[in-house]
Amino acid sequence: MRLSESVEEYITRNLRWGLTRNAYALQWAKAVFNLSERDLDSWEVGYVSDPHLSLGPGTVSDLFSIFLDRFILPIRREDGCLVGWVGRGREKTDGPPYLFPPGFSKTVLYGLHKVRCRVMLLNLAVVVEGFTDVMHLQRLGVPAVAVMGITFSKAQAVRLRRYCDKVLLIPDGDEAGIDARDKWVKVCREAMFKEVVWIQPPDGHDPRSWIESSDFANFISAVNDVMKVLRRTEVSVD
Repeated sequence: MRLSESVEEYITRNLRWGLTRNAYALQWAKAVFNLSERDLDSWEVGYVSDPHLSLGPGTVSDLFSIFLDRFILPIRREDGCLVGWVGRGREKTDGPPYLFPPGFSKTVLYGLHKVRCRVMLLNLAVVVEGFTDVMHLQRLGVPAVAVMGITFSKAQAVRLRRYCDKVLLIPDGDEAGIDARDKWVKVCREAMFKEVVWIQPPDGHDPRSWIESSDFANFISAVNDVMKVLRRTEVSVD
């Protein structure tokens, strides 16, 4: 463990090594997230192959046994402080796709620590449901953050309002996302956002699958149109 490094950061670093040292898991991660190894490293994606995790010299714990055979995503506050992890199952892993540790409270927004300055500069954030949605949108230069599920909490909206007063909402295009849309708008209004606009992906798509589809150009056009109205700023796609 490095000097001044917290136990949580030590764990995160070791989990990242666990992915890079496991060629099989690394190939699975590239497929699951559809990202390069460099992008996976940027998002600090790790892997749990052993339920007994080292917490430092001479110390082990079964804290991560619930995440066995899952990819691990660190969850950071907007200031970069690590507040928890989420386990992403592989395609053949039993249980829910994403698993949070017991007692974890969704009061932060995933990915905000990476785009906080851009959100403040543009006075605009794009809010989506999922982790990989954020990863792929941020690759395109979109100031995206995720609520980590279908629920956009009041605490998350209030937190985001500290950095901007305009928001573009892109819930998933499935039935649950359509049902959640009005609730998202309501929570943003209650948090005193001045401009609240939404886009609903077509045909059951989520933002990531929309990006990866043949309808990609229409997705970028739709996001650009809204961002131009809100901020006169376009997404740059090379």
